[in-house]
Parts: sequence; C-alpha cells; structure tokens
Amino acid sequence: MPQILTAAATAVMSHMPIADRRLVPADVLDRLLNDENPIRIWREHRGLPLSAVSERSGLAESYLMELEFGEREPSLWVLGLIAKAIDVPVDDLIG
Repeated sequence: MPQILTAAATAVMSHMPIADRRLVPADVLDRLLNDENPIRIWREHRGLPLSAVSERSGLAESYLMELEFGEREPSLWVLGLIAKAIDVPVDDLIG
C-alpha cells in the first residue's frame, strides 16, 4: 500500500507548479486519505492542543471539538481562523 501512495503522490506533484509543492509527512497523508478530519490531523501534526487553537482563533473549544467530530460544518471564515491558528493554508482544511 505505501508504494501505491508514493506513486500517487509523485503523479500528483509532477503536475503541480513548483511553488505549490509542499512535503506532507506520510502519516499525515495516510490520515487525510482515510477521510479523517483535516482540522484534527493538522492540529495534532503541529502538536497543538484544542486550548491553543481556541486561544489563537478566538473560537470555543467545544465548537472546535464539534468541527473535528463532524457534528458541525465550518464556514469559510471559520476555516480561515483555524488555518491561521494552526499555520496551514485554508485549502488544507477543506476535506
């Protein structure tokens, strides 16, 4: 399976402009491909607890938990706040 993922990632990246290429750790890529919540994946990858994202974004921890568990859908504005808080492009949070 890892060879398939590597081949797929290579194929995708070969069609991307160099400026758009970013290395994504294999464990993050695996989780994203398994349809886990991208907010949670990137938050955990950055080593941030919910409390830190809450403080940085101004959003309640309970609301962030609802987003991570798929109980609520965030607006683009909320995704922007979260993206800034965890230092990723908004596109990386849209699953």
